[in-house]
Amino acid sequence: MRTNDLISNLAENVTPVRRLPPFSRRFALFLFLGSALGTLTIGYFGFRRDLALVASTFFFQLQTVALASLFVLSTRLALLLSVPGERVSPLQQKVIWGSLVLSLSALVAASLPHFSEEALTHTLATSGNCIRYVGVVGLAYGIVFLSYLRKAAPLYPLQTGALALFSTGSLSALIVHFLCKSTAPLHLLLGHYLPLAVVTVAGLVLGQLILRSFSKIAR
Repeated sequence: MRTNDLISNLAENVTPVRRLPPFSRRFALFLFLGSALGTLTIGYFGFRRDLALVASTFFFQLQTVALASLFVLSTRLALLLSVPGERVSPLQQKVIWGSLVLSLSALVAASLPHFSEEALTHTLATSGNCIRYVGVVGLAYGIVFLSYLRKAAPLYPLQTGALALFSTGSLSALIVHFLCKSTAPLHLLLGHYLPLAVVTVAGLVLGQLILRSFSKIAR
């Protein structure tokens, strides 16, 4: 589209817009909403019974820090990327996607020595609640997040959508982390991290569907 055509098109479809709140306020809002969702869920279901025992273990602490950091970082990057003119460094994006790939790879490697058809069937049968929570909550909250990001007129719907749902998927996986008592690598892979990966991939599609009108203007 030529510049004159673009100006003409925009002039014919003038709509009033509101200035976005400061980035710090929008970031704090979604951190607060995520914390509220976690508090309500854990308040309803209750912490895992062995929390006092496992909270001091390195593996539990590592997962907690990793999922919380990914939630915070991906939320920040999605908010930044949704604003035209803002840029996200390649290193920050590599941290996000690299962390997901590394987590999945580590759990696959840890699961292989104990893998069998019986173990797979049993794990799938006992992982339903975790899968449903990470998947349903990650997708539902992700759509809310994308609807909010749409107001900022994002120019990169695929990246923005993936980051937004990586954020909500990480949050739901973090919440499940405090509810589920299983520490088996195969359960963590199929019940926690694989649903997170699926939700993130769904973000590519949802981002294109919900945010695509702005990418057309950019072209």
